[in-house]
Amino acid sequence: MDIIEHKITLKGEKVVLRPIAEYDWDVIWRWNYNPDALFFSEGRNLIKASPNQIQEAYRHMTKESFGFIIDANDKPIGDCWLQKMNVAKILRDHPVKRCRCIDLLIGDMEFFNRGFDIDVIRTVTKFGFDEENADMIFGCDIPDDNKQSLKAFKKAGYQIYDKVKQPLGSKSKYLYDVVIS
Repeated sequence: MDIIEHKITLKGEKVVLRPIAEYDWDVIWRWNYNPDALFFSEGRNLIKASPNQIQEAYRHMTKESFGFIIDANDKPIGDCWLQKMNVAKILRDHPVKRCRCIDLLIGDMEFFNRGFDIDVIRTVTKFGFDEENADMIFGCDIPDDNKQSLKAFKKAGYQIYDKVKQPLGSKSKYLYDVVIS
């Protein structure tokens, strides 16, 4: 089964977001096996997925969302998604709203802390409101030790929606959800 490829390319100030394609597996696997990159999205307790599990997850997500490769200076540096909201609590809180969620991973450490994440968030947010007619767009489950991600969403105009205390022994004390409407 192939990636379900949409035909949308988005241009930000620093990035181009192009559809994830079948030829991207090598770079996607590289990011998904980079503990430095994954620390910020997955935390300290990384579970190594097999290449087949990674492919299955990406292929599943592309059925229900827009998956993009983040290109900067003609180089793939990460991936991002705009998907329909799937968090039960948020869906209960906003049953008649068109809610979407952004996920992103800067997989190339050379591009960390240089504003690429902010540009991705702004670019995908604009697409979500302008083309998908979203009422609200969220960033969900941002660990408290991922200060850069929380800062990037705030710089892109998002506000804290919820701060959820995690059980003792969890990799983070809190998870944050952020929103823009």
